[in-house]
Amino acid sequence: MTILRELFDLAEKHITDERSGEMDSAKICISDAYECIKKRPYRKYASDRILKSLAYSVGIFHEDYKKALELKEQLLTFGD
Repeated sequence: MTILRELFDLAEKHITDERSGEMDSAKICISDAYECIKKRPYRKYASDRILKSLAYSVGIFHEDYKKALELKEQLLTFGD
């Protein structure tokens, strides 16, 4: 599995059907991240949007947010 796929999986597992401002924002961030990858391989921006999604859905102190932060660092240092 690629690092970018792991990031998407972490964010998507916390998306629910709940209708709230935070969850809607989290969904928009994931959608933005997918658009970044489709149009051009903007991995940095995509990973930023994935982290923002996690911040909305679970908060910055959650273990999955911390793991995503580490994965982003690996992605930017070593590539996908």
